[in-house]
Amino acid sequence: TVKLAISTSVALGATLTMLIVLLALTKPEKRLSSIFIFNSLALFFNFLKLLLNSLWLVGPYQNPYAVIAGDFRHVTAIDESNSIAVPIMALLALLAVLSSLMLQVKVMLATVRAFKKWAVLVACGILACVTVGFVIALTIENVRNIVTLQTGFNEGFRNLLRATSACITLTCVTFTVVFVAKLGHAIWQRKKMGMQPLGAMRILFIMGIQTMSLPSKYSP
Repeated sequence: TVKLAISTSVALGATLTMLIVLLALTKPEKRLSSIFIFNSLALFFNFLKLLLNSLWLVGPYQNPYAVIAGDFRHVTAIDESNSIAVPIMALLALLAVLSSLMLQVKVMLATVRAFKKWAVLVACGILACVTVGFVIALTIENVRNIVTLQTGFNEGFRNLLRATSACITLTCVTFTVVFVAKLGHAIWQRKKMGMQPLGAMRILFIMGIQTMSLPSKYSP
């Protein structure tokens, strides 16, 4: 619980910082764009999820007596509502993230041939829909466990959790592969035409590969 509280608080602070930076540094004319709106919503929903999760960690659900004795009579309706809202906020954050990624893929493939463009968009869309389906199922099970005060996870729930994590990881990696591949192709084209590759493009290409590898390796 202490380790979870530390990681949650760090993520909470990082999310709030990113949201403030996004709102402060985005040009006014860009704030009406769909990508900006979805990115802001993703950070906002993630912030709410982490905040409510923090309340759960310091609330009656994690009271030592309640955990040891299995007595949750001190849990109020507000505590239960806050706990139920956590997986729902996680689902909303994921929907915002996937919507933003789909829009970014569409923009990035604007100059690609129509067949290749729609093939990639359809593949990414199907993968995103499958991921959302798993997350919705996990959300329903999570809410059911909270309402019925289940103290542990059964094997079916663990399998669903592992499958959902695998789908989320695969989806994020797929989108990142598309971004990195398109960026790498742009760098190669510039080099082929004798143009000096842009420094920023090369940095994005390298960092894209690095930030794709580590989360994929350590994702549960």
